[in-house]
Amino acid sequence: MKSLYFVKKFITMNCKTNQIRNLFISLFFLIVTTTLFAQAPKVKFGKPDIEELKMTVYDKDTGAVALVLYNYGEFSLNDYTFTQHTKIKILKKEGYSWADNSFLAGTQYNIKGFTYNLENGQVVATKLEKDQIFADKYASERYNVKFTMPNVRPGSVIEFKINYPGLPPTWNFQLPIPVLWSELYIPESSYFSFNKTTYGYENINTLETNHWYAKDAIAVKEEPYLTTIYNFVSKMEFELQNVSIPGYYKSYTETWDNVNQLLSEDDDFGGKMKASGYLRDIVNDIKSKNLPPYERMKLAYETIQKYMKWNKTNYVYSIKYMPTAFKEQSGNTAEVNLMLIALLLDLDLDAKPVVLSTRGNGILHPANPTLSKLNYVIANVKIDTTNYALDATDPFLPVGALPMRCLNGQGRIFETKYYKGTWYDLKPKMRSSEMTMMELKLQPTGEISGKITNDSKGYAAYKLRTDIQEMAGIDKYIEDYQTDNKFMNILSYKVDNLDSLYKPINIQMNVEMNDNVVVTSDKIFFNPLFSEQIIENPFKSEKRTYPVDFGFLRDKVAVIKIEIPEGYTVAELPKTIVIKSPDNSIKFSYSSSVLNNVVNLSCKFNIGKTIYLPEDYPVLRELYNQIVTKEAEQIVLKKI
Repeated sequence: MKSLYFVKKFITMNCKTNQIRNLFISLFFLIVTTTLFAQAPKVKFGKPDIEELKMTVYDKDTGAVALVLYNYGEFSLNDYTFTQHTKIKILKKEGYSWADNSFLAGTQYNIKGFTYNLENGQVVATKLEKDQIFADKYASERYNVKFTMPNVRPGSVIEFKINYPGLPPTWNFQLPIPVLWSELYIPESSYFSFNKTTYGYENINTLETNHWYAKDAIAVKEEPYLTTIYNFVSKMEFELQNVSIPGYYKSYTETWDNVNQLLSEDDDFGGKMKASGYLRDIVNDIKSKNLPPYERMKLAYETIQKYMKWNKTNYVYSIKYMPTAFKEQSGNTAEVNLMLIALLLDLDLDAKPVVLSTRGNGILHPANPTLSKLNYVIANVKIDTTNYALDATDPFLPVGALPMRCLNGQGRIFETKYYKGTWYDLKPKMRSSEMTMMELKLQPTGEISGKITNDSKGYAAYKLRTDIQEMAGIDKYIEDYQTDNKFMNILSYKVDNLDSLYKPINIQMNVEMNDNVVVTSDKIFFNPLFSEQIIENPFKSEKRTYPVDFGFLRDKVAVIKIEIPEGYTVAELPKTIVIKSPDNSIKFSYSSSVLNNVVNLSCKFNIGKTIYLPEDYPVLRELYNQIVTKEAEQIVLKKI
């Protein structure tokens, strides 16, 4: 009887469906208790090592801010729970964040932990107290359990042990800090089958069947333009495939159609797109306008987009009763977008859900069906032969555009009635475009005054609108812009189309600048790009083993006119140049000329692919080096 309870908890934690919870009525008399001897952990909990406490630097990586000394995970077939025992050495203040930890669990879990410090040659242990553990509910019977180890300082060793029903969806053998030892043991079960997917470049070794370890794993360094660093660590992901008990068999994630079926039949997913009576007034209002399909879709999208506020929680299931979410005008990803789909269906539009994994959550792979990795849902509407991706969680996204978090390879679009699905391309339909125009006048004393106009379209406008909202308005945004550009004094400004999502944002500024010019007895030196200059190369590492992912295509243009003072002539002017990548997907051009005492400059930078593979990295890095060098060139004026 006790074994059945643990099995029930295990499956519930590893696959969230009402069907699975109801499964146990029929399984009650079928499951028998199974035990398996598991190898005991090599490190005893609560026994600090004095040598680890004395350590001040990790010789193999002297820049490491923290170090995983030991990480052991074991799944028990006695009670179907998973136990993790972890020890981390904090080497520098920058490593304090490794004292913050979290895991996903149901209502039952256990945590114990200590922070060890060496004081006057004696080991002092500080216990992790219950009031330092927090459980944030993010789904039905699911919690994000968070805890911060106490009394952490450089030199501390933190140790904790956690236990909960089910398997961890992921086990990281490698991390952004070095790992001395990481070990995982998951004994085989005659009742359950799991899909195991291995990632990464660091070797994962096998001790015996389903028993793995990694030793002295190097830190994976953060790099710019990544989806998430955890896409590239050595790790294993686990997914419940099926339950096989004498007299009973059930498939869960053996195929993607299994996943489609589980979602479609779940009341918290497929069911939320059916019961839509709470939307009746909106449906009647939109239908009364007799709009063509595109305008009907657009109005439905904008209605939910403006009415509902996303609570910043990514989840593929609805937690709330949908009329309650509608009344509260707030919900998670599923509650907002499943509500949108329900509205679109009531308006006789061809709307379907698209489930996906966000950039920070990892990539979906066609060969590895998964339910646990799905953490987001959007809507797709097909009108004639055109598909429109819709995400109503963001107030600044126009129809057909997705937020950066969703630009992550492919998702799955499916028909809930027939459980059939296909892969859905999440490539952006929108690009980022910025154009800056400067009309400036330079005085003999070095002061510059004039007008700067900036037009932002696509993702550039989306980012600008988001930044302005986060800074509590345009006034604060302009104030911060001036702070970042200390050489500039903004005298006045005007903003157009800030609230018009389908128009570019236009910002006009009247400015004075006097700290970016060097004046000598007979010469004036200045960089003509001012705030538009790329100061440094973002790609600092000589080598890179994972792709560069820009997310979306980018265009940036600066057109500058500078009237030089009377009595001066141009002595040195940056030469016109064009720099291209071998495949012409990246192009940089810089042109300059002088006409009637006016310097004319045009600088254009286009990125025409979203992803560059590791073999492209050396060329990409060198191209950026050339751009930085070129944009650093100055104009030199000389007295006549």
